[in-house]
Amino acid sequence: MKKQLFLFALSLLVSGSSLRAQTPVSNAINDLTLPIYSEDGNNGVAVAYDPAKALYYTSYAGNASYPIEVFDAYGSSRYTGAIGADIRGMWYNPATKRLEGILYDNTGGFFITLDMNGTPLNNNITAFSYGMDAQAVATYDPVKKQVIFVQSNEVHLFKANSRKAKKVKLQPASEGVQLVQSPLWTGVKGYEIGLLEAGETVLYLFDIKSGKQSARIKLSDYYGTEPVYAFNISYCNGHVWLYDKGTRTWYGYQIFN
Repeated sequence: MKKQLFLFALSLLVSGSSLRAQTPVSNAINDLTLPIYSEDGNNGVAVAYDPAKALYYTSYAGNASYPIEVFDAYGSSRYTGAIGADIRGMWYNPATKRLEGILYDNTGGFFITLDMNGTPLNNNITAFSYGMDAQAVATYDPVKKQVIFVQSNEVHLFKANSRKAKKVKLQPASEGVQLVQSPLWTGVKGYEIGLLEAGETVLYLFDIKSGKQSARIKLSDYYGTEPVYAFNISYCNGHVWLYDKGTRTWYGYQIFN
C-alpha cells in the first residue's frame, strides 16, 4: 500500500512538473551556444537534437559542401564534415534514430545514418517531394509523424511521403506583423507552432488547432550582426535557436518554464 501511495504521489509530482514545463516565458534569456568551427556556409537552416545521446546537430542551406557539425550538451564540438546535400530543413527522428530533412527546390529529401556514437555516416537522397516553394523550410512532428511547412502564414501538415496536406491559417494578434516562414514545432499543447517576427527578436507561438496566437516571447541578449528575415532560426530540446552570421554561432533560448 505504501508503495502504491508513493508511486501515486510521484506521478502527481511528475505531472505537475510537466505542466509547469509547458508554460511559455515572456522573456527568454540565452543560455546555450553552439559555435560553428567550419568557415563554410552562410544561412543556418537547422539545429536538431538527439535526446538519447544528448547531441546537437547543426546544418546550413545552400550547398552540399557546407558543414554538418555535432556538439555535446555543453556546446563542445564533436564532429564537422560536409552535409552532402543542399538542404532546406533537418530534424532528428527518434523512431528511425537518424537525421532527416528535405532538399532545395523540391528535388526530394534525405536521411543521414549515425554510428553508435552519433557521428554522421552517409547522406542518402530520396526522390519524394512535397511540392512546396523552392526555398520552403520544413520541420517535423515526431508524434504524429508529420512534415510541416508554413507559406503565407498558413501551416501545411503532411503525413510522411504524402502530398495531401492539412492546412491551418495562423492568426497573429496584431495585424501587419511580418513573420519568417521557417516553422518551429514545439509539440507543446496550445503552443505547437512558432514563427519569428521578421527583423526582430520576437517569437510568436500559435495553437495548431485554432491557428490563434497563444504567446509572444522576447528573445533577449541577442546582438546578431544581421536581422533574421529568412532561415537562421530553429527549435529543438525546448530551445529556440538564432544563428548569428557574424560570430558564426547558434544562440539557444529556453522558451518554456
